[in-house]
Amino acid sequence: MVFIVKSFVGNFDQRIAIRNTWGAKINLRIKTLFVLGYLERLQPLVDFENEAYGDILQFGFADTYDNLVYKTIIPIDWLVKRNINTKYVHFLDDDRLVNTRRLHQFAVDSLGNTESKIIGYKLRFRQPFRTKSSKWFTTLEEYPFDFWPPYVIGGTILTNMKVVKNLAYAIPFTKIIKMEDAFIGILAKLLKINVVHNSEFMPFYTSGSNLKNKLSSPDYKSYHSIIDGWKQLQN
Repeated sequence: MVFIVKSFVGNFDQRIAIRNTWGAKINLRIKTLFVLGYLERLQPLVDFENEAYGDILQFGFADTYDNLVYKTIIPIDWLVKRNINTKYVHFLDDDRLVNTRRLHQFAVDSLGNTESKIIGYKLRFRQPFRTKSSKWFTTLEEYPFDFWPPYVIGGTILTNMKVVKNLAYAIPFTKIIKMEDAFIGILAKLLKINVVHNSEFMPFYTSGSNLKNKLSSPDYKSYHSIIDGWKQLQN
């Protein structure tokens, strides 16, 4: 399994915590890669970090919220062009705490190599935000319809390489919108990829001690919260 972790350039401590907890190999065949945009003032530190760990995929777009979608679609292209040999790919944000062993076993049990399937916390009948002050504002030119197709929240998307390859082929022919999770939902609808709901990908904060029968939780936004949550999960 390859973890593609979308991370803000400045979140050095969170990346260190992930390397020391759920992103470590833990006797499983997993690889964790962090996807970063570019911020000039922090680049020397990023270069030093990558020299030390060798696990960063950095691209030239500005590291802003509006460019978040590129932290998913560019790695999709990278995985295919590099012909990465993996069964499963998990796209997620750097504020998630992951029950790694349970997630790996879940993928083995629930996601065949030839299945056309995306798994995560599924949302349906969601409308685009039309208020200009919202950071999720979507213009009618970007998306003229009243509802998004069903999609999985962007903080955690589990799939296989068959789906990754299909997405890579379709992205160049699809209008890109900044709503990353909705964009993947649009691609899934066009490609007839099954979007599967699983409530164990928590949509809200869940403590490590309550994550033992779940797959992951958001809102771990510091080094200490990830470390402490991981200790609770292991006890």
